[in-house]
Amino acid sequence: MRITDLKTLLIVLLMAIFTLSCGLGSGSGDGDENDSISEEGDEGESADDATAICIWSSVALKETPEQKGKYKNTIYLGEKAQYMGKIQTDSSDKKNVRDYIKIKLTDGTEGWAQANLMSIGGKPYAVKETTKLYKRPDILSVGKDEFEKMQFVTVSEGQGEWVKVKGKKKADGWFKEGWVKLDRLTEIEVDITVAILAERALSKDTDDKKLEALNEITDNPDLATSIFIYDVRSMVEEFNAPAESTEETEYIEGD
Repeated sequence: MRITDLKTLLIVLLMAIFTLSCGLGSGSGDGDENDSISEEGDEGESADDATAICIWSSVALKETPEQKGKYKNTIYLGEKAQYMGKIQTDSSDKKNVRDYIKIKLTDGTEGWAQANLMSIGGKPYAVKETTKLYKRPDILSVGKDEFEKMQFVTVSEGQGEWVKVKGKKKADGWFKEGWVKLDRLTEIEVDITVAILAERALSKDTDDKKLEALNEITDNPDLATSIFIYDVRSMVEEFNAPAESTEETEYIEGD
């Protein structure tokens, strides 16, 4: 009986070892397949979670990643989309090579947008008060550029009390990037909304349209709690102020 029991035990052990080795081989195969997908550049978890924020006044969404691609839609400053994890370069114009990223709008529309006009993985903020831009997260690295109050920016990374920001500077009409202290910014949604709407308003092509858009901000009760609402009201007052007379006053001798 003891010999029979020993043989039975050996058979059971051999079967268990065989089953375990098969399972390990199967798992290894699955891992190789996943690695192949990753290397091919298919969309991964990071792409699904990444947000692309428009940091230009308006950006065309195209069917194909090229300058002459067919127009599909328009996205506007501050608007968010899902980054689909794909980027392609259009070098048809050798003097103006551009990268395009594939994005999905909130209504499900997919297309390609110019990469340098979008902030991938950034977080939206607005500048609370005029602040200097620093070259590095160090108070001794102050630069010449600055962002004005109510400037819309995106934050890409942080280091302690410092964050790296990027935004389209109003003065020169192009992007500036640098480091600022986090307490100079606000991430409150209503503040960011007012900052974006004010910038859109001031980009209108006539004073009447600008004033109309600014009035829409001040008249909206949902925006009344923003720290920038008084600044917008000041803009409205400036537009409504009577223009100073340029006529010369005639003085009569003896008056």
